[in-house]
Amino acid sequence: MIKDKPSKVTFHYSQDSVGVTEPDLLEGNALSEMYQAVKRALLTIREDPGDPDSAPFFKTVLLDNRQFLRIIRNDNMEMEIAFPAVSIHYTNVRYLVQQQRIGQRRATPRIRYILNTLNNQDADRECDPFVVFQRINREIQDAKDYEESLTERCNLLYFDMPTTTNMLQAYWVDYEVWFRETSA
Repeated sequence: MIKDKPSKVTFHYSQDSVGVTEPDLLEGNALSEMYQAVKRALLTIREDPGDPDSAPFFKTVLLDNRQFLRIIRNDNMEMEIAFPAVSIHYTNVRYLVQQQRIGQRRATPRIRYILNTLNNQDADRECDPFVVFQRINREIQDAKDYEESLTERCNLLYFDMPTTTNMLQAYWVDYEVWFRETSA
């Protein structure tokens, strides 16, 4: 059965008999909204940084359902993925349980990217991943100004490259994000 996409979360407030304004119970999913915000930010990165009308740099941006590991460690059978590609994977999602912090959450979205350069030993290309990392971080930091789900806290945490990559240039960037479940 196909369900309609839920509408964007809007904040509604109700006043009780004493005049105190409290937020109503809302629908929405903070993790999916955060994923969509990061995806929009990554799609603003262009092939030609000086030309805003050029094609997006990343040809595939998706929520990671183990594609990343299949691509870098096994025979690549992911034919529908065009490179350069990004997969976003949440690690270490935690819910705070202290009474004064009910509804507050923390997560580490890992942005894993694979470039389409096989000549990664070439002196002209070997530092491309660091340039791409800088461009990703710049767009995520800029997105904090206009993406509501990234405004509370979104800090760069970690950058690394896996040791086994099946001849591909694969890297990841971790961010620490804070968010709230409005229905908590």
